[in-house]
Amino acid sequence: MDDMKALKPTIFVTVPRILTRVYGKVQESLQHKGSFTKWLFNRAISSKAYNYDAYGCLNHPIYDRFVLRSVKDIFGGHVRFMVSASAPISAEVLAFFKVALGIHIYESYGQTETNGPATLTHPLDHSHGTVGGVVPSMRIRLRDLPELGYMSTDNPPRGEV
Repeated sequence: MDDMKALKPTIFVTVPRILTRVYGKVQESLQHKGSFTKWLFNRAISSKAYNYDAYGCLNHPIYDRFVLRSVKDIFGGHVRFMVSASAPISAEVLAFFKVALGIHIYESYGQTETNGPATLTHPLDHSHGTVGGVVPSMRIRLRDLPELGYMSTDNPPRGEV
């Protein structure tokens, strides 16, 4: 964490476990704050989450600068976007960091399997729990697993990548 503050990355590639750990620390530190500070922080998160869902806007001139600055500073204060890969990330943690940092967090699949991402979420996709669409230079094929009841002919298709 000290390295991030010193190096001030603009692109941050991470795994869900790191984000979940940081999320836990933020929530823990919030418990030691006064009731007004907790209310204001939660108000900022819920207001920005509403604006993101309704209008696609991740920025707020007051909340970003005065209330959520401490969360941005955890990551050095200059992160423009994040990539999360290697495991599923909880929708709660993903939504929190999107609105707290005011950036898009790309979810990816295929880092080690394909020597790079095979799928990636689109910045305009507001849904959670998906790793996005197939990267244009990739092809993904599903193999049938009849012993598990997964068939590529199912609707929606299921199988092993």
